[in-house]
Amino acid sequence: MAGLIKVRNSDYSRYEELLLRRDRLEHEAYNYEIEYIRLFGDKVLKAFKEKIKCVQIRQEINYCRALLNRGEPLDQAKLDEHIKSIMKFVKDAYKEMVLDNNNIKNSQVVPEIEVLEIKKIYRRLAKKIHPDINPITAETPELMELWHRISVAYKCNNLKDIKEAEILVEKVLEEMLGGEKITIEIPNIEEKIEEVEREIVQIKNSKSYRYKYILESEVAIEREHKILDEDYEEYKSYAKELKELLQGLKNLLTGE
Repeated sequence: MAGLIKVRNSDYSRYEELLLRRDRLEHEAYNYEIEYIRLFGDKVLKAFKEKIKCVQIRQEINYCRALLNRGEPLDQAKLDEHIKSIMKFVKDAYKEMVLDNNNIKNSQVVPEIEVLEIKKIYRRLAKKIHPDINPITAETPELMELWHRISVAYKCNNLKDIKEAEILVEKVLEEMLGGEKITIEIPNIEEKIEEVEREIVQIKNSKSYRYKYILESEVAIEREHKILDEDYEEYKSYAKELKELLQGLKNLLTGE
C-alpha cells in the first residue's frame, strides 16, 4: 500500500513522523498509567477515601458555623441532605476510580512481544489511513470506522483486533483504489507540524507520562509507596481533628 501513495509536500515525512511519535507517546502514557494503577491503585484509593472524609467533615463544619452565625438550631436531617447533595460528585468520582482500579487489576498483562507487534502494525496502518495523513479516510465512513477500531485496539493493546483491522483496511483500499496511486497534499502543513509538536510537549509533561519516571526505578517505586502511606496517615489524622471540631460545634448548636 505504501507504493500507492504519492506525496507533494516536502515536509510530509516530518509531519508523518511527528504524528506517529505523538500517537506512540499517548500510547506509552496510557500504559504508564495502567501500570501505575496496578502498583499503587489500592493505596491511592485508600488515601483518596480518607481525603473525601475530610472534605465532607469540612462541609459539615461550614454548615454548622453558618447556623451558629445565624442563631439557628441544628436539623440533622437537613444537614445530611445538604452534605449528600454537595458530596455526590466527589463520591461518584471515587466509585468510578474503584471500578477502573478493579478492572485494571483483573485484566491480563499483555506480553511485551505482543505490545511490540501491535506498535508495528499500528505504524503501518497509520501511514496508510491516519485521518491527519490521508484525506481519503475522513471522506470514507468505512475507513473512519476501521480507524476508530484500530485506535481502540492500539490503546488497549489488543493484538487480535488490530490484526483483523489490518486485513479489512487492505481489502477496502484495494477495492477503492485498485492499485492506483493517490496524491496526498496536506494544507497548512507548517502550522500542523507546530501544533503536533505542541501536543508532544503536552503529553510528555502530562501526569500519566511522568509516571514513567516512577515506574523505571525501584527506588522511586519505594518512595511512591511511602508517599501514599504518609498521605493516608495525614488525612486520617486530619479527619480525627475535624471530627472533634465538628462535634464541638454540634454540642453548641444542641446545647449539650
